[in-house]
Amino acid sequence: MASPTGLLALPPEIILYICHMLIPYQTDRPSNYSPKQLAFFSRTCKQVNQIATPVLYSRFIAPPSMPVCLKFLTSVCRHPELGEFVQQLSFRFCSGPMERIDHHAIYFEAAARLGVELGSRPRAHPFQTLTQLIMGHTPNVRTINVFADQFILTPNTSSTVMDQLAKKRMYLWKMERLVVQHFYATSVPIEHYAPIVILSPRLRQLVVEPSSPLEHPWKQPSDLPYLSAVRRLILNLGSLDRDQMRRIVHACGPLELFEHVYSMVCFGSRPSVTPAEMVQILQRHAGTLLGLKLDLVWRNRETPVAFYAGNLCMEGEQIQSLKAFSCLEELELDGSCFLFPDRNDEYYHEYVFTQLLPSSIRIFEITVALPGTVENLRTLAQSASQFPYLERVRMENELLCPTLMHNVFFIWQDVTAVERMMRKAGIYFVNKCSLIGIPPTPSPSIGDATDTESAYFESSDFGPDESDDDGSDADGSGDDESDVDVDDIDMPDAEGLNANGSDADTAP
Repeated sequence: MASPTGLLALPPEIILYICHMLIPYQTDRPSNYSPKQLAFFSRTCKQVNQIATPVLYSRFIAPPSMPVCLKFLTSVCRHPELGEFVQQLSFRFCSGPMERIDHHAIYFEAAARLGVELGSRPRAHPFQTLTQLIMGHTPNVRTINVFADQFILTPNTSSTVMDQLAKKRMYLWKMERLVVQHFYATSVPIEHYAPIVILSPRLRQLVVEPSSPLEHPWKQPSDLPYLSAVRRLILNLGSLDRDQMRRIVHACGPLELFEHVYSMVCFGSRPSVTPAEMVQILQRHAGTLLGLKLDLVWRNRETPVAFYAGNLCMEGEQIQSLKAFSCLEELELDGSCFLFPDRNDEYYHEYVFTQLLPSSIRIFEITVALPGTVENLRTLAQSASQFPYLERVRMENELLCPTLMHNVFFIWQDVTAVERMMRKAGIYFVNKCSLIGIPPTPSPSIGDATDTESAYFESSDFGPDESDDDGSDADGSGDDESDVDVDDIDMPDAEGLNANGSDADTAP
C-alpha cells in the first residue's frame, strides 16, 4: 500500500497547527475574526476535516446578523457533537429593527430539544432568545461575550430560556468567563443576564459594563452558591451603592482581581461607595487580592464642567493603608482616593504613599494625579528599600479637555527630579501629566533639579524607550481568555488647585 504524500504525510499535530494559523483570533479585535479559510481547508479531504472541525467550531464570533446566528443554531442543534466543540461565544447586536425569526422551524426545534417553552418571547425578544438557545446547545462553552444595546426593552414576565434551564439544573459546568457590555443601562439591569451567572457554578471572571443599579443582583434558585467561584470581578461604569457592592463582592470567592469604575454620567446622581468603604468591603479578600483598580472620581460630580468645583476627596473618604493586602502586586487608584495634608497644617507630611502601599507592590499607577502627588512620590522613591518588588510607577491626569481651563499642571523640574530618584532606585517612571516650566525660585522641597529652562509640556514619559502601556494589567484584562484584557480607564482630585504650592499649579 502506497504511503500518503503531500499534506496527508504530515503528522496530525502539524495539520492542527496549520488549522490554528488559518483562523487567527485577536482578543482586542474580535471583529477581524473570519473562519472562511479554515472552512475551505476543512473540505479538502476526510482526514483533514476530522482535525479541522473541532478548531472550526471552537469559537463562534457572531456578526450583527440574525440569519448567521440562525444558521449556527441549526448546526449545533441538529449535530450536537458540533456544539460540544464550542468553547467561546461572542454576540454583538446593535439597535435597529430586529428581524422576525419566530417563523423558522429551527427556533422551536432547538427549544424542544432543550425541553423549554418559548411562549411569546421569539417575537418580542428575538436576539435574547436566539442567543440563549445557542448557549443551551453549547454545553462546554468556557467564555461568553455579549455586546448589545438592547436585551429587554419592555417588561416581560415569561421565563427566559436560561431561567428554564436553571430550573432543570442544566448547568454550563465549564463556563469560566462572562463579559456583558451594553449601552442602555437603565433598561438593561443585571437581572436580564443573571440566569447565565446562575447556570455557571464555576464562573471565575465576571465583567459587567456598565454595571447598573439593582435591588438584588442574582437570585439563586438552586443550592449552588452564586458567584462563589468568581476570582476576577470587573464592574465598570456603574453606580452601585455600598450595600449593593458589599453583596456582590462578599458573594464572590477569594478574589484575585477587582476593578470598579464609577460613573455618575450614565445613571445620574446616586449615593456611591467611597474609597475607604471600598477597602473595607474588600477586606475579606486581603489575603488573596493580586490586582486592584478603583476609579471613583466621579462619585461627587454631576457634570464635567463642575469637576474641580470642590474637593474630590473629603476627610474620612480616603484610603489610608493597604498594608493588610499582603499579596497585592498591581494597584491603580484615582486621585480622589487620597487626601494629601495641607502645607499649612501642623501635621503636614509627605508619607501618604509609603503609608498606603504594601511591601508586595510591584506596579503602582495614579490616575487623575492631584497637587501633592509629586512630593509623595519623591518620598516613595526615597523609601524604595521598603518596597523591594516595586518596578513601575505611573502618574497621569488627562481626563479633562484643556478648554475647561481647570486641569492640574506640575512643575517640570520637580517631576524630572522624581524621575531621577526613581531611576536610581531601579523603578521605571512614567508621567502623563501636563507640565509647565519652573518658577524663578525652584521648589525647596525637591532639591534635585538643576535645569532652569522654562517650558510647557503636554505630557512626558521618563525611562527606557518602551511603551507605557506594556505593563501588566491586573486585569483582568489580561488573562482570561478569560483573561482577556479589560481596558484601563483613568480619572482625577482637586484640593489645592488654586494654591501657590511649588509642585502644582493651575492653568491661568
